[in-house]
Amino acid sequence: MSNEFLNRKIYFKLPLAQTQFHWLFDSREDFLAGRLVISIKRKEGSDWITIFENGALSEDWTEIKGLKHQTGSQIYFGFVSERRYSVSNNDVVEIFLHVKKDLSGIGPDNKGVLLAGQYKTESKFTIYDHNDETIYTGDENCDPMWNLKITDKKGWHTPKPIAPVKLSPLSEEVIRQAEQEAMWHHHEFIGNEHLLLGLFGPKNDGRVVARLTKEGVNVLEVRKAIGLLKGKAKKQPSQPMSLTPRAQKGLAVAQELAEKEGSELVDPEHILQALVLDTEGVAARVLRNAK
Repeated sequence: MSNEFLNRKIYFKLPLAQTQFHWLFDSREDFLAGRLVISIKRKEGSDWITIFENGALSEDWTEIKGLKHQTGSQIYFGFVSERRYSVSNNDVVEIFLHVKKDLSGIGPDNKGVLLAGQYKTESKFTIYDHNDETIYTGDENCDPMWNLKITDKKGWHTPKPIAPVKLSPLSEEVIRQAEQEAMWHHHEFIGNEHLLLGLFGPKNDGRVVARLTKEGVNVLEVRKAIGLLKGKAKKQPSQPMSLTPRAQKGLAVAQELAEKEGSELVDPEHILQALVLDTEGVAARVLRNAK
């Protein structure tokens, strides 16, 4: 993972906690009536970039488009710059959002409201593609996440119920190791990145590590990159940890992969394959950049 300063486009999504990959705010006008700013923090100072204010996007920025469910009055919760900025993976990014009035919206699995107020979070950049063209700070890299008030558990599609996952003994150990990783980082949930670290656990049989090493992945760099991206929270969570929706879906995909191979049980290799298939997840991005 390169830490040098390069001119790159910036791509990011707002850190809304209950979204499942995508979110559309119902009123473009009400959303843009607020203000969205990011600050790139370095030792020598901060660079401030305005994404939108006073009802309009800045000329150097555009919303991420392409959802077939989007209507003309809606706006997506992610943005990409048209111009390039001098950035590196060592940069800390702060995101500030002013919401003037409650904003209703819809995602794949639910509807909800982002309440009026001031929101702030912190993240770090990571490379989004192999050519260093775009640098990314994503919804799941941020601390804290911003909570929506869920108003309906049905979004633009009705998700398939997630069937119980049947884990092999080694995969059960992966989940236990993932929980330990999340606890060590003081994280409240077990995400894809913790599952990936769980695959490297000392009680695993080493097949996943051997496979990744053969493919040119530096496992130590993976662990280091996840630590840099996710950081360590100040306090341990007070409640038992559960899997994030993304991690739950990842394990469901792993179950499907196992069944396609004629196996009833999910092995660690199936979990790894499912993490790689989730191309926007932290685990997949880190693996791509650790070669």
